[in-house]
Amino acid sequence: MFRLIPPALTTAILIAGGAAMAQQTVTLINVFEVPEERYEETVAMWEAARDVMKAQPGYVATSLHTALDEGATFRLVNIAEWESPAHFQAAAKALKEAETPKVEGLKFHPMLYRMLRQDPEN
Repeated sequence: MFRLIPPALTTAILIAGGAAMAQQTVTLINVFEVPEERYEETVAMWEAARDVMKAQPGYVATSLHTALDEGATFRLVNIAEWESPAHFQAAAKALKEAETPKVEGLKFHPMLYRMLRQDPEN
């Protein structure tokens, strides 16, 4: 069965004033336009960025996906889960300040998402 939502996507239950509130995590989907000759360099850059990000507050999980078609516009896709948009934004700032490798010609398109619907059987 196809599973479109990462298995790590969870709902945290917070207890506030005796009432239970559900707070859904946010998912970063970041697609990469990778120059043909820069694929391995881009993977190494992602690994360095991952190491910075996973040390940040609010980090939950991340995974890097590769297209089966080497000619795909978005050759790599990063999917990461964060406790909140604020946590991700603070981590992104920390990443900009960190000394991580840069890849010439790499274009990436990060966007945060919240789950809208899920297969009820999961």
